[in-house]
Amino acid sequence: PLAFALWPLSLIYAALIALRRHSYRLGLLRTHRVPALVVVGDRDVFVPADQALKLHRQLPDSRLLIVPDSGHVVTVTQPALFNQVHLDFLRA
Repeated sequence: PLAFALWPLSLIYAALIALRRHSYRLGLLRTHRVPALVVVGDRDVFVPADQALKLHRQLPDSRLLIVPDSGHVVTVTQPALFNQVHLDFLRA
């Protein structure tokens, strides 16, 4: 089941409007010099893997993880993997 299925429709609508108006300003990301971890589910319909790959390529010191059999809420669909990857990232 999708985690957001329990969200009120007004919240989903507001989130989608905010995302539509948001600009990632990818050009500015190249100037960031901090480690970053980009995590995306391979079945994510909100942020497809190809978009996560673009973000990863713009961040000089980033790692990309595409989680199999996961949608947008990787923390719910693959919590153990998500937690382990983040712990490894923070320890590096």
